[in-house]
Amino acid sequence: MQFPKIDKIPLTDQIVLPEMVKVRQHFAYEDLADPVAALKEQLLALDPATIAGVKDKRIGISAGSRGVPFYKEMMRAICDQLKAWGAKPFIFPAMGSHAGATGEGQKEHLKQFGISEEYLDVPVLSSMEVVCVTKLDDGFPVYCDKYAYEADGIILFNKVKPHTHFKYEHESGLLKMICIGVGKHVGCSTFHAAGYDNFGPNLERVS
Repeated sequence: MQFPKIDKIPLTDQIVLPEMVKVRQHFAYEDLADPVAALKEQLLALDPATIAGVKDKRIGISAGSRGVPFYKEMMRAICDQLKAWGAKPFIFPAMGSHAGATGEGQKEHLKQFGISEEYLDVPVLSSMEVVCVTKLDDGFPVYCDKYAYEADGIILFNKVKPHTHFKYEHESGLLKMICIGVGKHVGCSTFHAAGYDNFGPNLERVS
């Protein structure tokens, strides 16, 4: 097959480039020398009524699909402390449709971070089954992981960061973990079907 010869036209011929300078921006931040110790300190600082209230209770801890520094160590600190208080903790994957949108796939995905039954000494209960908790006034459904729904309480463990596809007061953080992570594939699909333009407002009202 023959193609006609095309004369290449420089794209910058008619563009006058302005003078440029390098700029560096520094953001304020805090480093934790020992994040695991800081987490344990915060757990022990909870009020006595909250601590006493978890005894003999099944507590589900959400585990997301993104890597977090000291992920497995902080998860173990939470599990160990709950057990010390007499609770019965378990881990459940909270990652929407990630890892192939299967229970086994999500459980295996967590293992690459060291989040496993062997390391944490608690069950990792992974299923794509959900419960429709309620529907909002306009019919928008609210879903929850079945294991988490059947627990006596839920601890949300996740990182907080800007989202790459939408901008709003709340982006990738606690609210997104509640709505999409804990909502599994069904909850995730429901949110995405409504479009990114509605992501922010939906996170607030669904959570």
